[in-house]
Amino acid sequence: MGALRGGACAAHGHCVEVAGEAPLLNDLRYGLRMIAKHPGLAAVSIIALGLGLGLTTTMWSIVYGVLLRPLPFEDAGRIVAVQRANPAKPHERGHVDIRDLDAWRSAETAFEDLGAFSGALLTLSGEGRPERYRGSYLTPNTLRLLRVPRVHLGRFFTEDDDAPGSAPVLIIGYDVWQTRFSGDSGIIGRTLRVNGNAAEVIGVMPTGFGFPDYDVMWMPLIIDRGHIDPDNAPRVEVFGRLKAGVTIARARARTSSLSTGASRPTRLPGTVNSFRSSSRT
Repeated sequence: MGALRGGACAAHGHCVEVAGEAPLLNDLRYGLRMIAKHPGLAAVSIIALGLGLGLTTTMWSIVYGVLLRPLPFEDAGRIVAVQRANPAKPHERGHVDIRDLDAWRSAETAFEDLGAFSGALLTLSGEGRPERYRGSYLTPNTLRLLRVPRVHLGRFFTEDDDAPGSAPVLIIGYDVWQTRFSGDSGIIGRTLRVNGNAAEVIGVMPTGFGFPDYDVMWMPLIIDRGHIDPDNAPRVEVFGRLKAGVTIARARARTSSLSTGASRPTRLPGTVNSFRSSSRT
């Protein structure tokens, strides 16, 4: 029938196909017959399909949660990442030399201010068994840039806390406070050990706080600028809050034109990107 119909179409230049039973119904009946004939293979196929759909949903949830969902802070669209850009490799982004951050902060006009952080794994001990947590070293202006009005308990870092030689201090996340310390309000002022070194707990962050990337412990970012090796200067991740009315494009143009001073031009220009996507590339 198929060959005859094809020949008729070729001979007359057109073909009108008269359908009998719906193709979908035929396919459904055939599929049911195959399931009845090979139930084991059918079960494996159905399970594999279900797992595939489940993994697809899970991956979408991860992508949304990590890349697409906005930061949970006031006017979060103005919080951006400032990174090193290599014109020869436009898709590569680099951490920022601390001297460049200082130069940008003194010359920048597109941002309310710039802050910095450096991620770390922090092992907490001193009470109970040692546990490792995801943490960061932060500049004291972090809460102001994020517009987090206050900590849950205690205080946040001050300029004195990140001065070279200052006593080590620690802020813990709300969940750590609840699970490890049973929500004990006496945690403030207690001395614990972080990576083997004594540190005083000065604060507990509000529930849900996880900057920059779901971190749960924080210490001040301490850099002795008087003793920086020019060939091995500390590198940090930089973020900022755009001034009202300033676009990312304008901030990018401004930042890329800056240098770190006449004595040491920037090796690579700066670039500005969305914080949520850039901090995870």
